[in-house]
Amino acid sequence: MILFNKKNISTETPVSVERESSLFIICLFVISFNIFPNPTTSEITIKYPISDDKVLSLKILDNKGELVFRKAIDNTGKYSFNTNDLKLTDGFYLVQLIGNATIYTCSFIKSEN
Repeated sequence: MILFNKKNISTETPVSVERESSLFIICLFVISFNIFPNPTTSEITIKYPISDDKVLSLKILDNKGELVFRKAIDNTGKYSFNTNDLKLTDGFYLVQLIGNATIYTCSFIKSEN
């Protein structure tokens, strides 16, 4: 449970928002998932717990926190993609899968060697 002043709410996917005096209570569930191989040279697979969401939003952010890829994917528990198809350069990346009540988060390293 995270408490925010109502002027400072800065989250994309709150599970629930309740007003308690001058504060809003935002409940978020953050769950880790597996990504392999890591580091990777090209093909990468994400395995995650299946939630009640039918579709998840896949986001990949670079080491500066900038969005480099976004796609809606079916909630099947597994997703694979090729980092070369996305034109990702060598470096550190953060992956987020976002549903209505869940955020799956993990990182990977793209390396040619």
